[in-house]
Amino acid sequence: MAYDADGDPSDEVLLVRYAKGDRHAALALTRRITPRILGYASRLLAGDRAEAEDVAQETMLRLWRMAPDWLPGETKVTTWAYRVATNLCIDRQRSLRR
Repeated sequence: MAYDADGDPSDEVLLVRYAKGDRHAALALTRRITPRILGYASRLLAGDRAEAEDVAQETMLRLWRMAPDWLPGETKVTTWAYRVATNLCIDRQRSLRR
């Protein structure tokens, strides 16, 4: 499986390792992705930090749930995470309008 230029495992490698029970891989992936998702969600939600934190947490929970079924090479982990975060933000914005 691929490694990046610094020798750190790629997101995809970490997710596969997590799916096999490696909790260190889960922690590394969480530390790598969560800040980016949090910032992204905060921008989409007009700076509402509490809502953005909820979105980031739910995004990571969904990532952990689907890890065993992950098919490396289909899409990047971050692409998937951003898409989930986008959908969650849209859902929150819709519920606020009602």
